[in-house]
Amino acid sequence: MKTMILQNSQGNNILKNIVLFCFYLFGIHSVAISSNRYSVATGNWNSTSTWSATSGGSSGATIPVSGDVVFIEGNYTVTLNANTANTLNSITIATGSTFTTTNNFTVNATTITVNGVYNNGSTGAITVTTMRVNNGATYQHDVNSATIPSATWGASSNCLITGIVSTKPPIDQNFGNLTWNCPDQTAEFGANGSGTINIQGNLTIVNTGTKFFHPKDNVTHTIGGDFIQTGGTLQFMANPANPTMVINGNFSKSAGLFWTKNEDATVQIAGDFSFTGGTIQGVSASKGFNFIFNGSDIQTFTSGGTFVNIVNWVVNSGSTFQTKDVNTVIGGTTFTVSSDATLGVSSSVGISQTGYFGNIQTTGTRSFATDANYIYNGTTAQITGSGLSQVKNLSINNPMGVTLSTNIKVNGILTLTTGIVKTSATTLLTIGNSGSSANTGSNSSYVDGPMHKIGNTSFVFPIGKGGINAPFGFTPFSGFDVTTEMSSEYFNIAAPTGNHGSGIHNVSEIEYWDINRYSDVGNNAQCNVTMYFNDLTRSGIAGDGSDLRAAHLIAGTWTDFGGTFVKLGNTGQLSSINPLTSYSEEAPSSGNGYSSLPIELDDFKAKVRRK
Repeated sequence: MKTMILQNSQGNNILKNIVLFCFYLFGIHSVAISSNRYSVATGNWNSTSTWSATSGGSSGATIPVSGDVVFIEGNYTVTLNANTANTLNSITIATGSTFTTTNNFTVNATTITVNGVYNNGSTGAITVTTMRVNNGATYQHDVNSATIPSATWGASSNCLITGIVSTKPPIDQNFGNLTWNCPDQTAEFGANGSGTINIQGNLTIVNTGTKFFHPKDNVTHTIGGDFIQTGGTLQFMANPANPTMVINGNFSKSAGLFWTKNEDATVQIAGDFSFTGGTIQGVSASKGFNFIFNGSDIQTFTSGGTFVNIVNWVVNSGSTFQTKDVNTVIGGTTFTVSSDATLGVSSSVGISQTGYFGNIQTTGTRSFATDANYIYNGTTAQITGSGLSQVKNLSINNPMGVTLSTNIKVNGILTLTTGIVKTSATTLLTIGNSGSSANTGSNSSYVDGPMHKIGNTSFVFPIGKGGINAPFGFTPFSGFDVTTEMSSEYFNIAAPTGNHGSGIHNVSEIEYWDINRYSDVGNNAQCNVTMYFNDLTRSGIAGDGSDLRAAHLIAGTWTDFGGTFVKLGNTGQLSSINPLTSYSEEAPSSGNGYSSLPIELDDFKAKVRRK
């Protein structure tokens, strides 16, 4: 009996193992029957002519069923005209191919990968565990539905919202590019109550129907690329607190309304600002927008649209704000150039503190920091305007030239790239004690008129006249301090007439410089001077220049202050040996006439000699 029980027990165990083995085989069989399906034609989902069992193979395969792996490829479009099976293993939409859903048909898959276009026109649910919209791919929400599937979005992926009428789908995902284009929209839409906008690429507003796109209040919205508005309305409610939009690319607006309704809103821009059409509107005469330019590259401003109520502009420290051209007009309320910021001016009338002319024409305060940098780089002749009196760095890059409207003091670096800077006795260009010049000028860029330098260090004036760059330098010898102010101007005409003192044979009939001690507390500053010649032939200097002297006009007499001449090809420089103790005209002279400086003949007699 015991043996019988043992046999039955063993038999049961054998039977149990057989049953388990059958279930195991059935499981293998179940996995094995899951199939791949490939689109080989444009057509409907539930049509066998759409599908093949192999990529690029013959059509006629069964439609996808639960567990199948589906590939929409070959640049074909597959239209969902029935619910998908529950649950597909995956759907992959290849580059160049499109998956379109319609009506209220549902999609159910463990994984959806979009490399092409997923055009969702169905109100049916999308049930998916993992969805990816890869770089360059597009998900189009072409339906009045409040649900945008949660996905991982590539930085250059596209989410197109085109079908919204009355629903409000949340848009708080980390999209690549997001485009809003809903011409039939009749309800307010936005991220309000749904989180912040965090876009890796561009946010584009095309059409908002009769309503508007409304970013959430009291948060910071970040756009990794550009903000583009070609129509519709973007409205900041700004209630109860002030929202901020950070744009790491360009701001481009050609139409539509950009509006803050209740409180101030801040827009930070790292790229260019193009406002060629539409309206930017603040709340009222006391509240509105603060646009802050904080880019690390040159930010170009293009105008053309309309400003209403409060719109303020700030160029942050370290940023460069460049007006596009002579016709660029920046309206709004206030304009501020911060310390260490840079403003590029293109208007022919420069910049001014008040009035409706020049590039900056705001109705309120215009603040141009005295320790900021300014560039005049227009394409027509410019004046500096009344807006500047003191700057950090000043750059001139206008081949048509720049004329000073007021006295300007440069405490940093003067850079002459191209164009003549015209000054006068009442519109002086002064380099401060800590200032310098990046170069000594060229025949296409120099200072024409008087120029000043403050301080006790050597300096070369980048001056000239009549297309001639003729720098003039001084080196302090004694009596200088940080407040000593020297001035110089070049003249491309004969030096003033005067008696020739000892050691002076003749004085240049082509050019001379004027040097003056404009301000000197001790009235005892002495210095040596250097005249620069960029064309010895034009200056009438020949030979080795060993007899050249720095001649200084003192009480009507040209006085010899010695001379050291250095010749470099057809250029050269002549420095005095003895320091100047008084200041007036300075000219090159010859001690014996060997250097062939032009000579004025007071008397000439000739006699015919016959052989």
